[in-house]
Amino acid sequence: MSLEESLVLECANTYQQTLDREKSKGTPAQDAEQLARQDFFRAMPCLDDQESIRGFLGCVSYAMLNGMVDPQIASKLLYSAQIASSSLRSRIEF
Repeated sequence: MSLEESLVLECANTYQQTLDREKSKGTPAQDAEQLARQDFFRAMPCLDDQESIRGFLGCVSYAMLNGMVDPQIASKLLYSAQIASSSLRSRIEF
């Protein structure tokens, strides 16, 4: 399994663990899903290097495919990854 795949899996597992925990506590479904989404995004990797950026992109894609993120927010997240990637490339070139 690649690092990028393991980062996406970590985000997905965090979401599921939070959702399961909140449901077992009796948290209303909508609130449990909101908390799980928050933890999913907290688990996303920082944009420190190219592997983390690819993992971040994978997490955003996963969230988009599963309806966990508003398209406008997803667009901003993808843009932030693009800026981070460009910044890393420009540092490497100097």
